[in-house]
Amino acid sequence: MKTKFRGYYHIHKEDLLSKFSDCLFVFDANALLDIFRLNKSLTEQVFNVLKNYSAQIRIPYHAAEEYNNRINDVLMEQYHKIKTATDDFNNFEKSLNAKRNQPYISDDTAKLIKQLKSQIDKDFSLQNDYILNELLYGEMQNRMADLLNDRVLEPFTKEEIDKLQENGKKRFDQKIPPGWKDSTKTNNRYGDYINWEEILRLAVNEKKSIIFITNDTKRDWIEEVEGKKIGPLHALSQEFCDRVNNAEQLFYIYTLDRFLEFTQDHAKTLDFPETTIENVKNILQESTAFEIGSSAKMDTTNQYSKKESGNKTEQTSLSDEPKAKSEPIKSK
Repeated sequence: MKTKFRGYYHIHKEDLLSKFSDCLFVFDANALLDIFRLNKSLTEQVFNVLKNYSAQIRIPYHAAEEYNNRINDVLMEQYHKIKTATDDFNNFEKSLNAKRNQPYISDDTAKLIKQLKSQIDKDFSLQNDYILNELLYGEMQNRMADLLNDRVLEPFTKEEIDKLQENGKKRFDQKIPPGWKDSTKTNNRYGDYINWEEILRLAVNEKKSIIFITNDTKRDWIEEVEGKKIGPLHALSQEFCDRVNNAEQLFYIYTLDRFLEFTQDHAKTLDFPETTIENVKNILQESTAFEIGSSAKMDTTNQYSKKESGNKTEQTSLSDEPKAKSEPIKSK
């Protein structure tokens, strides 16, 4: 049965690790953009990991285009969040400092609040300087562009895009994944599907396992049972298996924090892995997805499934506005 329905079966972590040195890491636009939601120190650490695996990284052309179109919006989003948080804390401090409003606040407590405010202002100032520098000069964006310059896949031709959009409409009508949850969009409606076709083309041509780094956990990617995300949609996994027609090729999906954790398991890429990974996970909490995976070959290991070993069962866990002058990520 597994021969014909390989996409319905999942993989063990050990099996994935065995492919790690020779697989391809395909980054979605949202994962690349997530890197710029981190503070500068964490961004530097993520860049070091990417540099270590740069030969194995690939970016779908459509994802690279979306990244370049959205990067300044993401930076400004962070800028406005800091401004809002600063205003909120200032108002909070003013309220506490008004003795007639809060007469029970002791002088010692007020002093601690003032010290906290000073540290918060310092942290926010450092991050604001980093964001404004990125918007004006794009230092980290240019580093990203240099790192990924030869890693962007060749685009589909206009004729191919026209056919994909036509086929995408048919798939969306039948709710065939991925991307049908974006059917009401006016822009980039077929983005997920085009990225998926680029991934499938890459897997067929390179004959390598694929680890897709994304934070997209909509139900046109993810299987849910009673509200619990349990893995990739079977139809999506099976399409990968059918297209590559190679039982040795695996398909897996990670969020950025889980990618960092897995690279750490493989090559010890971070100096302070637990702290770094936890900070990345917390900062990206709003857009964190869980790791999901399917295989053209193996069994399953995630938080909702168990790996059997003899009589024992092991459970494993599955995250005036200036413009930047950075160069876009380019294809070969």
